[in-house]
Amino acid sequence: MLEWHSSENKEKQKLSILIPTWNNLEMLKLNVKSIQKNSHFNNQIIIHLNEATDGSLEWVKSQGLDYTYSDKKIARCWAR
Repeated sequence: MLEWHSSENKEKQKLSILIPTWNNLEMLKLNVKSIQKNSHFNNQIIIHLNEATDGSLEWVKSQGLDYTYSDKKIARCWAR
C-alpha cells in the first residue's frame, strides 16, 4: 500500500526536497530541522516513510509535512 499526502498551503516554494526514511525518527527530525533552519527559501519537504513503526508517521502528520507512506519497506528508488 502506498499513500500520498500533500498540504495545500505551500506558497512560493523554491525546491522540493525528498527524504526517504525507514524507522529512524530522530535522524528524520534532525534532517527536517536542519533544512528549515538553514534554508533561506520556503522549500517543500516531502518525506517517504517506509513502515513507520517508530512514530514517524504521526510526527510527520503533526508537522504538516507532505509525505508518502508505504506500510512495507520498499526500495529507495520506488520511494523516489
